[in-house]
Amino acid sequence: MKHGTRNPSVNTGDFICYNWQVPYITDFDALPGAKDEVFKDQAGKLIERSDRGQFDVRMPGTGFIDHIDRGALFVDYGAPMRFIVWPGMGARKISLHRAKHPPGFEFQVHIHPGAEDTILAFRGNGQGYLVDCWLEMNEGDVLYAPQGVKHGTRNHAASGEPFICTGAAAPPQEDLYKKAGYL
Repeated sequence: MKHGTRNPSVNTGDFICYNWQVPYITDFDALPGAKDEVFKDQAGKLIERSDRGQFDVRMPGTGFIDHIDRGALFVDYGAPMRFIVWPGMGARKISLHRAKHPPGFEFQVHIHPGAEDTILAFRGNGQGYLVDCWLEMNEGDVLYAPQGVKHGTRNHAASGEPFICTGAAAPPQEDLYKKAGYL
């Protein structure tokens, strides 16, 4: 499928995006718990298991997701997170999640036994935990946690502003989907 990005000349700011590609490392079984939960408000063709090979999912017709607040909610690690691009919507090799930390909220320090995670401070300021300490994170900073390395994020500020992070993992974080009841 052809795709691309652009920043029209009428824009006054930079358009920053990131891209990642990974080989197939593992195949996921269907995530039966995701069928009724994911993208309730999204239109698009229902891709049946026989057509896709792995999942019964509803895919937006263009592959475009119009906001990072869409996706399946996950709250088991403290701060509310949304699974945006993940096996529950058809992604087999990668995932993209969004965590929104209100002031004082922490996304619990954790590890992924089968995935590496790259966390982008998308909006606001907060802290990221890596290995054994908290590090200051400002908008645009990146934290990389290889497979099995402790990491987490939090909003320690009293400013009233949320700290929003995106996490891109490869392969998708099966441990989170299991904890959320999708596996």
